[in-house]
Amino acid sequence: MIETFNNDEKGYQAWIENNPDGFVIDSNPNPSTESLYLHTAACRTINPFRRKPKGRNAPKSYIKMCSKNRKDLENWAMRKLRITLKQCQICFKLTPAEASDTIPLKH
Repeated sequence: MIETFNNDEKGYQAWIENNPDGFVIDSNPNPSTESLYLHTAACRTINPFRRKPKGRNAPKSYIKMCSKNRKDLENWAMRKLRITLKQCQICFKLTPAEASDTIPLKH
């Protein structure tokens, strides 16, 4: 099952807290094949408890598609956009233990 958060930071934060082993696609409101990456929920680039504050030029609108099951997101991308998701090079090159050691999660 995929849960979608459209400019809903509080809902997205709650999902991340409850699904630390889940997966996330971070996208602008109009997903394109060039901008879709699959992340782990622990990735510092998309986890609201681990990412650095965004600068002034950060996009104000976004969509986060989240699932406990990686295959759900991969199948969505293939079905809707006919693409294979690219993996984030930050979160998929580290083990979960290594990723959590880099920047502590807030609880």
